[in-house]
Amino acid sequence: MEIYAHWLDGEHLSVSGWSPQDTSLAVMLKIQALLGHTVVLSDVQLIDSHAVQALFETEDFRSFVRGCPSFLRCTTAAPADSDPFALVTTGLHRALGPGWLSSSFETAEPLVRLSEAVLERGEANPGPLFARGTALGARYEEGGAIRRRLEAVAWTLHHFSREAGVPLGT
Repeated sequence: MEIYAHWLDGEHLSVSGWSPQDTSLAVMLKIQALLGHTVVLSDVQLIDSHAVQALFETEDFRSFVRGCPSFLRCTTAAPADSDPFALVTTGLHRALGPGWLSSSFETAEPLVRLSEAVLERGEANPGPLFARGTALGARYEEGGAIRRRLEAVAWTLHHFSREAGVPLGT
C-alpha cells in the first residue's frame, strides 16, 4: 500500500506547529515501515520539509532507507522517461523560480544556493558539495544548523537520484 505523506509537507508542518524535537512523525513512519507500506514524497517535500531534513540528517535513517528501498518513493511532475537526477531535482528548479518561499528555512536563500550548486554539479553528493573551497563549504559553517539541514537535503536528493533500487515515479 502506498501512502502520500501530506503530514510531511513543509507548509503543513509550519501550520501545525511541529518542531524537530517532536518525534511523533518518526513514530508514524516507523509504523508505516512495520506495516510494509511505501511512503510517497513529492519533489518539494524532498527539499523543503523540515521533518524529512531531520530524518535524513541521521545515518541511522539513511542506512534504513538504503536497506529497505521500497519504503520511500518520490513522485514528481517530470516526464516519466527522465533520468533519476532530473526527476528528483524538479523541486530545486521550483526553488529557483521568482517569489519562491521556503517552508523550512527562514528565507529561501539557503535552498536557492543549494539548488544552484546541485544543478550546476549535476549531482547531490554532500561531500563534494560542501568540501573546503566550494561556495557552500565556505558559506555555511561546518556543524552549523543550516549546513546540517542543507546536507540532509543533499543526502535526500542523493539517495533518490543515485542509490541502487530506489523506486521513482511520476
